[in-house]
Amino acid sequence: METNQKKASVILSSYNAKDRLFLALSSYKHQDFPKEQFEVIVVDDGSKDETFKLIDQIDIDFSLKYIRHPNNLGRACARNSGIAEASGEVIIFSDSDMIAEPTFISKHVLHHEKNNEIFVGGSFWNKIDQRYNEQKGEYTPPITPEEIMHEKFFDASTKQPFAQHYERYLNQYGSNLNGFEFPWMYFIVMNCSVKSKHVKQIGLFDEQFQRRYGGEDEEMGYRLWKGGLKGIVDPSIKNHHQEHKRFGNQGSDSNQSINYIIQKHQDLNPIMYYHIHFVDLIEKSRLLQDIQRAIQEKVVSLSFEQNCLNEFLLYSQGITTRTSSSYYLKKDIRRLQIKKQYRQLVFFLHQLIFSNKKWRRS
Repeated sequence: METNQKKASVILSSYNAKDRLFLALSSYKHQDFPKEQFEVIVVDDGSKDETFKLIDQIDIDFSLKYIRHPNNLGRACARNSGIAEASGEVIIFSDSDMIAEPTFISKHVLHHEKNNEIFVGGSFWNKIDQRYNEQKGEYTPPITPEEIMHEKFFDASTKQPFAQHYERYLNQYGSNLNGFEFPWMYFIVMNCSVKSKHVKQIGLFDEQFQRRYGGEDEEMGYRLWKGGLKGIVDPSIKNHHQEHKRFGNQGSDSNQSINYIIQKHQDLNPIMYYHIHFVDLIEKSRLLQDIQRAIQEKVVSLSFEQNCLNEFLLYSQGITTRTSSSYYLKKDIRRLQIKKQYRQLVFFLHQLIFSNKKWRRS
């Protein structure tokens, strides 16, 4: 390894988060990974809170690079700037409001040393909420860098409400997510990693997301997975969120991002994940596998996948008008009915075409 090349590059994007960034950076002073083998890259995406003064004054003992955008360009642009400056073999994504446990870097790197063709998701659903005042939007008293040196600080963290969503499928499929069709949903930039060469092979974050909230990380995870990488989840790699006030219309932004992902990829998988709401995610995974199995066994017509996609798109857009694809898909449904093992797929497709009623497994 060249002297100027690091084993890992940690990329933190930051926007008007100087105080939270201070604690985030402080946590990298306590990593159990060799200091000379990692770097932290802070991308200041047009902050107005004098983040640059923090960078000048902070006392650190690891390699720190600072990139400043004169204007706020959005998360995708910020992270791409970080990737462009990264020298690490492994790129680890975090955020300015996340406090990393001491094993954060070493556990990410270890996975990539064991397997060359993976991306890794850690636990991003932990939060530091003791002493957090919702009305004031601040910690009382403030968290100090000294506190994060002690294990009891992390032991006192709790889980975000959305943790159950991610832990359920991890419990069902295991850390290797074998048999799960949506491993890319764990590629969340608060705590994930991938080798630099793989990012460059599939392309950087899509800057068309611009300043909308969310989606650019899952979309990259989807491309990594479609490009042949396996998704691994290790919940013992913990990053802890510093609670703070939320800004902007995140719900509306998220919906726009989802629609953009679907329009960009025109694929069954993301539509099933984001827009088919009457089926449980475990069933969604099985149904996608059944669709591919029916195609491989040549039980259905050559246009089966495209006809399914057309129906998925109609459903996601709330369009009830039937098309020629509906006619041909119904013919394939009859073929599937003959093969009795496809009963769940038949029932699902029937419901997709004919009603919006909640689908239940019989």
